[in-house]
Amino acid sequence: VLKCWWAQLRKYNAQYWIDEFKDLECSELYDPDISNDRMCLTAVYMPLIKKELDDFVDEWNTHRIRKQNRVLRPCGIPEDIYNFPENHGGIECGFKPRQSDIDEIERRHNFYEHTDGYLPEDFREKVKQLNLDVNISNARECYLELRDHFASTCT
Repeated sequence: VLKCWWAQLRKYNAQYWIDEFKDLECSELYDPDISNDRMCLTAVYMPLIKKELDDFVDEWNTHRIRKQNRVLRPCGIPEDIYNFPENHGGIECGFKPRQSDIDEIERRHNFYEHTDGYLPEDFREKVKQLNLDVNISNARECYLELRDHFASTCT
């Protein structure tokens, strides 16, 4: 099931982004060694990728797994199987972690160093002020506009 999930993710989602980023780099529109390029690329593309991944996960978790002969695997909808294992021949094996354990993990790994986890807050604020209306159709244009804007303001 996991191999199938990764194959579907690559086929329907990830390959587009891999090709897009390779093309930007080959066209010399993106240089991974330049901080400005990395931050602008992240600011434009990360929300799009996150939305696409969220949609993919939602779709996957609500698709139906059919019954298979000679395989001890539950059939049904993954989200239902997870939330109601007893209805699918399973048992609840989860547990609620202690808040002190969650706090310790967050502290060790700085999960919330930046509110969105990807960009410094001051950079995000500057991007937000530009009011870019980014979508998958205009992402490249927005990236180039942002890149040029920050390149000119930094020099």
